[in-house]
Amino acid sequence: MKFRYWRITVLAVVMVLMAPLAAIAAEQTVDIEVLPADTLTIDVQWELGLGAAVPGGTTAGNDFEISITNTTSGGWAVTVEAEDFKSYTYDNCDDYGCERVDTDPLYTMGAQYIHMDSGEQNWGDPNQLTLHAGYLTAAYTPFALLEGTSDVYGSLGIHDRYPSIKVSVPGGQELASYWTTLTYTIEGV
Repeated sequence: MKFRYWRITVLAVVMVLMAPLAAIAAEQTVDIEVLPADTLTIDVQWELGLGAAVPGGTTAGNDFEISITNTTSGGWAVTVEAEDFKSYTYDNCDDYGCERVDTDPLYTMGAQYIHMDSGEQNWGDPNQLTLHAGYLTAAYTPFALLEGTSDVYGSLGIHDRYPSIKVSVPGGQELASYWTTLTYTIEGV
């Protein structure tokens, strides 16, 4: 009987000693994003609503996202330009949505009421990324939004810096819904 007891005890001790050895195994997942060489691209949030029923003489705004990829050897600059706002309504609605159509009569609001702000600096060396804020001066006039040196390399998501667009609606503006298109351009410098 002593022999059996000793075998069970040894087996139990061996199992207890082996349990910690099994716990030292670990897994790790490694991700890598491969970017195309010699590429300079920009992507912005496709559509941005600034709110409904904004009274004339007030300002409405919202944050948006920008993503930049730079695998060139140089720096880059982003400009933005806008068309004047045009009044619109919806027509031809069905299960898939509605078509945006210009109102009749058509009302406009100048692009100079758009205020752009590229957000806060919280990426790397402040001398590597230059952020700008200000009003657009007129339709189709480029506004320098941000600039990066050659050290701003790889994929950069600027959504965490809270870039924003604000529109200061002039008092006396015709009551309507308005829309415009902003065009962002990135170029090597």
